[in-house]
Amino acid sequence: MKKGCLIATLVPLILVGAAFVLFIAMSNRAGKEPVVFKPPPENLTVRKEFDKFSGLEMYTVGPLLAAYDAQTDEPLTMGFDLFFSEDKKKPFRASIVFTAKTVDVGEPRYRRGDLVYALADGERVISAPLQMLKDERSWTSIDRVQGFVVDTTPEVFEKLGQATKVEWKVATTEFTLKAEHQQALREMLKEAKRPNAIK
Repeated sequence: MKKGCLIATLVPLILVGAAFVLFIAMSNRAGKEPVVFKPPPENLTVRKEFDKFSGLEMYTVGPLLAAYDAQTDEPLTMGFDLFFSEDKKKPFRASIVFTAKTVDVGEPRYRRGDLVYALADGERVISAPLQMLKDERSWTSIDRVQGFVVDTTPEVFEKLGQATKVEWKVATTEFTLKAEHQQALREMLKEAKRPNAIK
């Protein structure tokens, strides 16, 4: 068989094979559950929970719809966690948990090490890097869901609760803490100060 005839025979076979592989790949991809992030209903209720991984009791409030990205109009939620020491006498650690939906095109919207700032009446009370908890990409869209945390102290939570105005900057996203979110934080701090708050 001449070389030209062999190539003419093989090309259609290769194209058919490639099309079949692409069909199988797309079928498998379509079977995957997409990562769909809709802002959950806000939960302003202070809840007492147990963290099975650390073995610590905690108070938590959230998720709270903190802001929308100025360029993409995508949501950023946050929540406040207050951990009690093993003797359960008083809180010793505090965390803010963020969840964001971003567009998975090019560089991620948020990256480990990006800085988070919080100003309480102009005083910088938080300046810390993001610690990534999850980074999930969708198989069927360009959505990307990221979760990250910033650790701080109960004393900083007190300043955030007492301030007249709290301003945030999460990477490049800037927003002001809403009055109802600040009130929820105050309620959590109040609850944590009750005698025998954690039994």
